[in-house]
Amino acid sequence: MADSFADGILFFIAVQLLIVAAMHFVERKNQKSIFLALICLVNGLWYFYFVFHQVWKRDLLLGILIGPDKNIFLPVLIYFYLKSIQGRLTFKFLGLHLLLPLLFYVIFLFFQFSPDIPWSAHAYGEVSVLIVFALILFGVYFLKARKELESNLKSILLPKVYKRIKLFFYAFYAPLLIIPLFDIANALLTGNGQSFDSIPIQTARELVYASNYALSYLLSLYALTELSFVRKLLFPGNALVSKNLLDNKLHIDGLVEKELIGKKLFQNAGISADSFASKAGLTKKEILDYLELTRKVSFSEFINRLRVNEFKARVSDAKNQHLDLVGLAKECGFQSKSTFFRVFKEIEGITPNEYKKQP
Repeated sequence: MADSFADGILFFIAVQLLIVAAMHFVERKNQKSIFLALICLVNGLWYFYFVFHQVWKRDLLLGILIGPDKNIFLPVLIYFYLKSIQGRLTFKFLGLHLLLPLLFYVIFLFFQFSPDIPWSAHAYGEVSVLIVFALILFGVYFLKARKELESNLKSILLPKVYKRIKLFFYAFYAPLLIIPLFDIANALLTGNGQSFDSIPIQTARELVYASNYALSYLLSLYALTELSFVRKLLFPGNALVSKNLLDNKLHIDGLVEKELIGKKLFQNAGISADSFASKAGLTKKEILDYLELTRKVSFSEFINRLRVNEFKARVSDAKNQHLDLVGLAKECGFQSKSTFFRVFKEIEGITPNEYKKQP
């Protein structure tokens, strides 16, 4: 009963991954979407191996379709996915990096369907050379992908998008690096006459696999949010920081400090991202990206903080003690009493009246 329940969960995860992969293949918005579809496809087909572990051995076609060892492609595909965020990859680049995992996979199939050739590390108490090479391959592409993530993508993605991709990368890669280690440990222990199933490592192994199942489900959700129509609902706007901002960040910083803050344009009740961008000779996206990247706020949040700070400076000035608080707030750029009180309480945690009464 327990095995049937587990198989049912794995089957559900596999089907969900395949459905999301199919949706990305149909959409084919860009190369990044294709690689994400391939990651979901390979991962989904790999799970069918666990569900139909007695079926795939019947013939080579089933072995290719639902057989084991497809995870050998996942590290390379994740690397492709991260690389494709910046631009399109050439067929030469793809072919060069796919050659080694493809060669490994063909050799895997050869040994799996050649019963006369002893290959199983589990049965013969030897560490398979192919498993060691697989672990090396996983490690190499983990380092390549991490370099791509930390050195290139960090500077061109908005912080919230970068964090989401970074979480996906590390969480999904961890089991890929750990699972081959259990196969090596199994072979070494079996060779010493010990039972792999009777030692605590087996519990750890099951936990790693369980975490991989959960992460695969999250992968399907992540891939779902990368579909165009879903992104329009959940993540409107472009995830990439505008190139002009990357090249002219100091210039834009100077414009914000000089025009928006220095000349106190925030006191204009009608100021908006569009109007300031037009005045500064920038695009609205550049202004929004700048504030998100450097101040971690939206344009309205930034303006409201400047207005609250201006109000605090004015209300603390002895010569303004006789003035009405709402009148001061409007001079600082707030259009209404209700907006002023709400924003001030959100930022300062107290009301304007309470602030004024403070010693």
